[in-house]
Amino acid sequence: MTPYRLDPAEEEQTYTFNDIFNPSAKLLDSCPRSYIWATREEVSTLFHNSRNELAAEVLQRLLTAQEVAYGTEDLEVLRTTYQLAIIRQKQCQHKKAEGLLEPLTATSTRVLGSAHPSTLNTADALVNTYRALKKFNEAENLLKKNVQLLIAQDGPDSALVTRNNLGLLYVQQKRPAEARKCFETALADSESVRGPNDIDVLSVIGNLAYVYRDLGLWKEAEPLYNKALATTVKTYGSEHPETIATMASFAASYAEMGRWHDARVLAEKVLAARQRQLGANHIETLKSQYNLGNIYLGQGSFPEALASGHKLMLALALRLPYGNGASTTPTLTGLKKWECFRWQHFYAVCLINNERYDEAGALHAKLIGNFESEEDNEYYSHCFSQSLYDLGRIRKHQSRFREAESYFRQALAVTEATEDVDSKAYYIRAEALISLLRSQNRCSEVRKLLQISVSRAETTHGSNSLATATWLLKLGGFFSDHGRWSQARDLFLRALHIREKILGTEHVEVSIACAEVGRCLEHLGDDEQAAEYWSRALKSGGIDMGLDKYVMTVWMKRSENLLIRLQRKADGNLLVNKGESELAGTNASEGDEDEDDDVTLIEEIEYPGKVQGGSAFILLPKTLLITSDVASMISRYRLMKL
Repeated sequence: MTPYRLDPAEEEQTYTFNDIFNPSAKLLDSCPRSYIWATREEVSTLFHNSRNELAAEVLQRLLTAQEVAYGTEDLEVLRTTYQLAIIRQKQCQHKKAEGLLEPLTATSTRVLGSAHPSTLNTADALVNTYRALKKFNEAENLLKKNVQLLIAQDGPDSALVTRNNLGLLYVQQKRPAEARKCFETALADSESVRGPNDIDVLSVIGNLAYVYRDLGLWKEAEPLYNKALATTVKTYGSEHPETIATMASFAASYAEMGRWHDARVLAEKVLAARQRQLGANHIETLKSQYNLGNIYLGQGSFPEALASGHKLMLALALRLPYGNGASTTPTLTGLKKWECFRWQHFYAVCLINNERYDEAGALHAKLIGNFESEEDNEYYSHCFSQSLYDLGRIRKHQSRFREAESYFRQALAVTEATEDVDSKAYYIRAEALISLLRSQNRCSEVRKLLQISVSRAETTHGSNSLATATWLLKLGGFFSDHGRWSQARDLFLRALHIREKILGTEHVEVSIACAEVGRCLEHLGDDEQAAEYWSRALKSGGIDMGLDKYVMTVWMKRSENLLIRLQRKADGNLLVNKGESELAGTNASEGDEDEDDDVTLIEEIEYPGKVQGGSAFILLPKTLLITSDVASMISRYRLMKL
């Protein structure tokens, strides 16, 4: 199709404000090309200023006139339809977007061809709509079709962006193994062709790092984060918007990993850069303030978080403008409603953590009233549930337990009815209700809710998922708290096997599961098996992955007591203090040489308060394969404490 060219008379045509926003019937009937272009340009300005309702109204009127004047297969009609669909997406009107994009994709394929860039862009927009509507099969099939099409036409490298989108779809579906394969394949096919500095390659690197983190592969994830950030800085400079955006993304990833210090350092740099470049009151600066405030919350820096929340509330109250406040720029009234709610909710959470419960309760009550008046929107439902949950937290702190229970149950019901089946929000609400019921010794209700949560995790995530393992551990903890050690052991073992399969043998979550199994076996009287599991718990994963030092100390004490108990049970083994070492050496030299094969001498290790007179060493049978591991762990942990 050849592009339409204006004649000289039409090129000189100009249009007034009324022509665009209140056109005459005559103008709409003729619908000249210059008018179409002028209207779309004005709509683009409205769109970038977040005035989407007016933009959609103007564009819908234009599209109707275009279809009458030129038919549905005209190139300009296709462009207008695409622009309107994107606005519908921004309005979260995904059904309307789907109704525009599905026929547009078919028409574009027929008119322009399936491999035309406009057709592929339309298909990508349709995929985003399918994702928003949770039509994952349709989205996956369309992306796979486009990947094959691009590879057949231009080679593997041409499918980089589409493969990246397919990987993101797998991430959204909680299919990290498939997402990993997709990102790794895309990177292998394109990095050598485009080089590491290509913007799309950097995007894939960042997404692959995220998937590694999601799989618990911390050692693989961190080098990718560092590589992507270093490459972005080298390519664009430290003050370039792309660099700042990359830093913000990685700060969020570090926060999800619980690496609050690293997240804080990056987020503070992002905020400082945006304050310098855009001003303190620019919308992007305020969004960075919000992100940093959430990191303060995660880090436990509650006063700093409250200060961030106060700045956001002040901006909302004063309706601060973008940038320098020029009349051509929009104000915060253009901020999306859900973002306004999110900022207010964040401030309410800060008030709770700073023990200003009455203020937080009043703000949450106001927010709940606003949520109930909103349309049936997924994000508003999430916020509604979150505010109910936070009101439950407030009432619990105020010792108003009956009200707290009511709010927790309402939050759980809203979450079950409106959110994704794999939403983490459900488990957070359930855990809060379980904690409250447990504090009131309502054991049968606690057990029932734990069993429901295990069943839900198995149904939504799979029997061998990490979510299932987490809830198996919680249910096992309930049984162990009530002395039902056999049932607890079986649940802990199942959780351990799941975590080992997914995370490997040296992950901190595996160490925790091993410790729980060891504790149960001790109570069941199986000390040798318990010692094996305690040894596994104390392996390098525990220390290297940052397990809390207090927890490590407790584990060390338990393991030490268990080893001493085993040593006392073993025939011919002695616990001696340092002052008796000569006598021990004499006895060893006088005995049969083969006796040396029955014991293993662990290095001298200090046990303050356990052995009078100084240091001690333990003789253990070689049949206990744990001795060298435990000795090494105790020695390393002693150095770590120093």
